[in-house]
Amino acid sequence: MVFFMWSLILSLVLTVVLAALLLRAVRVNHERKNHQPASYLMPVALTLVFLYLTINLTMPRLLDTVNLVSRMTSLDDITVTTENLSFNALKIEGRRYFFNQWAIELEPGTAYRIEYTPRSRYIIAATRVETTVATPRTIGVSSTAVAGTVPEP
Repeated sequence: MVFFMWSLILSLVLTVVLAALLLRAVRVNHERKNHQPASYLMPVALTLVFLYLTINLTMPRLLDTVNLVSRMTSLDDITVTTENLSFNALKIEGRRYFFNQWAIELEPGTAYRIEYTPRSRYIIAATRVETTVATPRTIGVSSTAVAGTVPEP
């Protein structure tokens, strides 16, 4: 959770810095104080970067803070492989999930039930899912008792 908050703060700071740079570039263009011809296009480039950062990083994290406070997160069962696991991200079925690699340790070849934020897909908790095969002995029913309960025609 701390990792999520730090990434939220970082994305907010980057968004504010880009907005300030964008406003400065627009003011320089408006006052016609540009010294290089390429600097006329600086507001366009900064707008594109600002929109990308806001839409893909800042807004999903801001909206997910409400989900974290109210503990309304999503659950999903996944299987981790070496191909879809990287340093701090997990890519499954085209979706990228982020996690704190120092707090959550995922082992390849293991099934997990993950709890994550719905918009930014930050993994809050990962629980190992144990798969067992049910046999008559494990559920407390003997094979002779099951055969004896079937009515004969």
